[in-house]
Amino acid sequence: EEEKTEFLNYLKELESGATSLLTQLLDYNAKAKETEHLLELMEIERLKEDNWFKVRWDELQNLRKQEILDNMEMMLREFDKMEAARVDTELDKDETRRDALEQDDLDNGQIASLISFKHLEHRQMVGKLAKEDELQKAAFEALLYSQDSAHSRIRTQITLIESELAQITAIEMDQRAKRVAHEINVMADQRVALSAMLSQLLEEKEMRQNELKKRLVEMELQREEGQQDYWLVQYQRLLDWKPQSLIDRESQLEVAVKDILISAGAEDYIPVFARNRFTIETFMTLSDADLRQIGIHELGLRRSILKHIDMQQLSGKPVFV
Repeated sequence: EEEKTEFLNYLKELESGATSLLTQLLDYNAKAKETEHLLELMEIERLKEDNWFKVRWDELQNLRKQEILDNMEMMLREFDKMEAARVDTELDKDETRRDALEQDDLDNGQIASLISFKHLEHRQMVGKLAKEDELQKAAFEALLYSQDSAHSRIRTQITLIESELAQITAIEMDQRAKRVAHEINVMADQRVALSAMLSQLLEEKEMRQNELKKRLVEMELQREEGQQDYWLVQYQRLLDWKPQSLIDRESQLEVAVKDILISAGAEDYIPVFARNRFTIETFMTLSDADLRQIGIHELGLRRSILKHIDMQQLSGKPVFV
């Protein structure tokens, strides 16, 4: 009986445990269903959200695509504008370059023509200056020779010896015609002596000319230092400079001779008459040949001097020394 009671108690406990377990299972099942329902709701919400995000993403993608397309179109328009501007600029540059080249060619032609003209003008000016310089140098050289006392003395002696030789030649021819042997021998000796003197004087003349040329070379070196109108200045200095002996002779030249020369416009030849030591008596007897011989080559000046000499003689006025 006790075992039965224990068994029944055991069965009651088992039944109570089963009921409790069943209750727990039911609770768990209810909770599981509730959880599944919540999960289903969450899945539905997730799907809704996914669908919403997808729509939004598609819209966003569409919006960005349109924006990109708009930007690309705008960029293309800007690029087209820039390309058109570049083409216009290149065309302007080409046109400007062509105009510049044409103007440059024109300017180069004008410049070349101007340079050629300037070179021609420069050559003409250089030639003119060189010619003037050579003329000034030649005039100075001639004046230097004429003013040099040693050179003048040698020339005068050469002229005298040549005149003597000419006279001896004429006398020899006359003596040969008369067949005077002794006179011919004497004349021959005189000719030899005069020829020797003439040769010596010619050598002295050449030496003096070389000295004067050497002086001219030295002066030419000084001229290259850049002094303007060098030969003209030296010519004027040489005209202004007179040897003391010539100054003394001019002071001794008679006043009447000076007055006649000044009246005739031949005052530049006063040194010539002073150097030849003319007196008023010899001056009044001068002829055209005499004037030409002492170096007055201007025909008008010679006639003017002779005219004033004649006027002085016709006036009958006393000549004051």
